[in-house]
Amino acid sequence: MPISASDIRVNLFALILSSVVLYLQIAFTELSNDRVLQVVAFVLFVPMAISEFLNAPRIEKPVDRVERITEIFPRCIGVLISVGTVAFVYWLLPEYAGTFYDPFYKLCHDYGKFLIIALPFYIGFVVKHIDNTKDGYYSLGMAILGDCSHLNAEQLKHHFLGWAVKGFFYPLMYIYALGKIEWIRSISIDVDTITFLQLFDIALGLLYYVDLIFVVVAYLCTLKLFGAHIRTAQTTLLGWSVALACYQPFWSFVSSYYVKYGNGLTWHQWLSDQPVVMYLWGFVIIALTTVYTMATVAFGLRFSNLTNRGIITSGPYRYIKHPAYLCKNLSWWFISVPFVVVVDWEQALKCCLGLLMLNGIYYLRAKTEEKHLSTDFTYVRYSLEIRSRWKGGLLAAAKSRLPAANVLVTR
Repeated sequence: MPISASDIRVNLFALILSSVVLYLQIAFTELSNDRVLQVVAFVLFVPMAISEFLNAPRIEKPVDRVERITEIFPRCIGVLISVGTVAFVYWLLPEYAGTFYDPFYKLCHDYGKFLIIALPFYIGFVVKHIDNTKDGYYSLGMAILGDCSHLNAEQLKHHFLGWAVKGFFYPLMYIYALGKIEWIRSISIDVDTITFLQLFDIALGLLYYVDLIFVVVAYLCTLKLFGAHIRTAQTTLLGWSVALACYQPFWSFVSSYYVKYGNGLTWHQWLSDQPVVMYLWGFVIIALTTVYTMATVAFGLRFSNLTNRGIITSGPYRYIKHPAYLCKNLSWWFISVPFVVVVDWEQALKCCLGLLMLNGIYYLRAKTEEKHLSTDFTYVRYSLEIRSRWKGGLLAAAKSRLPAANVLVTR
């Protein structure tokens, strides 16, 4: 099994540390929700960043000072062009004009000026010690300066698609995480009267909080300094379509007109007269959601939809290729119980088929991700290892349709 790009032990330590800080802030301070989120995210970030930085590859022969200066300026221009493009899209699209994204804009306003000041120093360090290859930032900057010889269509395609991923997902995840902080602050527990369902709701909510806090940190840290930069981005329309369909604002349209699976009955209402079965059912949901959350934790700083930021082979990924998708989709069957007849069998059948359609979307997400990542030999090796566990033998696994598999086997 290839070594995972992120150390899950460090990620778990960072989670514990940030959870302690979250508790202390809520219990003993009056900080606003956004400040609490920012402090917790920073505490989560630090241990993972140190670990990733220490393990990041280094340049064997650093560039000299004069050459480094000539590398910094065009890259700074390239970064500003990339950020400016995303900002223009925010300004242009009505989706980003409402108050929903105001906390994200406030975050940009509060910290953006400091990032601009730090930008040339960061780029200078990376160029000297980490990576001085001519990336998308460099070619963009040189083009603005009048030298288009470095422009590479394939490189720029992945560059701007990577920024599209960050530009779409980061504001959304930040707002969701902020909502979870507000929810955590509202939790009130009376040990004498608390019920199983209340404990269930708290446990489920906290698991999704863990998922979101890791995602918020990861989307912000696509940095070569930690080796967590975007190598490649998904380039197919199908891959983007099935991924975006699962998130707002697209999910509202998809769920309203095409994928309906709720029958108006909750799992605990269905099992209310069978408490033992209800408890077991709830534990299964929590177990599935725990595996889903641990799959996010395993990524650490490298989590991202639609991109390759390093191959993860630890945690749940040590056993199956898509633990997050599998467990999330299974949990929806346990939560929504679409197979229970509420009105008539026809409605139950429609609900089951609706959830199967959603499962199909996630199946397509998995397959398009596999096709994208199969250009990475580390992923091909990982995929073959997983297949060999389930299908019996590396030779049989080598017959995979993954594009790079045959090349790998002959090496």
